[in-house]
Amino acid sequence: MELSAKKRKLEKDLVEEKVKRMRLQEKLDEVLSKTEKKDKIYKIKFGRLVCKIIKLRSEKMSEDLRKAGHLETTVHTTTPKQNL
Repeated sequence: MELSAKKRKLEKDLVEEKVKRMRLQEKLDEVLSKTEKKDKIYKIKFGRLVCKIIKLRSEKMSEDLRKAGHLETTVHTTTPKQNL
C-alpha cells in the first residue's frame, strides 16, 4: 500500500510540474508576441519620423534653393547687359 501511495503522490507532483511548465510557456509565448507587436509598432513610428524628417529637410533645401535662385536673379538683373 505504501508504494502505491508514494507512486500516486509522485504522479500528482509530476502533473503539477507539467501544469506549471505549460503556464510558464504560455506566459513566455504571450510576452514574446507582445514584444513582436510592439517592435512592429515602433518600426512603423520610426519610419514615419524618418519620412517627416526627410520631407522637412527637402522643404528647407528647396526653400534655400529658391532663395539662392532669387539672389542670383537679382544679381543678374542688377549687372549691366553687354552689347553684342
